[in-house]
Amino acid sequence: MCWMCDDPSRTRADLRAWQVATIAEHGWLLQFVEADDRQPSLVYTVGLTAFGKAELVASGLTVADGADLNDVAAGYLSGEIRAGDTVMVGRHQYRLVPDHDTSGLYTAIDLYGRHIRALGLRRRRR
Repeated sequence: MCWMCDDPSRTRADLRAWQVATIAEHGWLLQFVEADDRQPSLVYTVGLTAFGKAELVASGLTVADGADLNDVAAGYLSGEIRAGDTVMVGRHQYRLVPDHDTSGLYTAIDLYGRHIRALGLRRRRR
């Protein structure tokens, strides 16, 4: 369920205030979009743009595996992880590659504008 669906008294303004506060406290947040009949799940960071970094985005992850993106974001922000590196998320390896289609990163666009950058996690085949 979505944040506002869980409590119908919450408004878009409440959601944005929560997002801004979470980013201020932690540096970023993870936005998870559930899969539907047409597309897989999507999880992406929101907040790395404020550090001059690209947001990280992955599709097809479970919520549990998506949470591993926090570790990748921390390593990326500290410089331990860079574009082109291979990272573990869940039980799979992913390579960080430039992702030029940021149109689906609605929360990041809402907070930072359309000129955000993204690094996609592409699953490495063994």
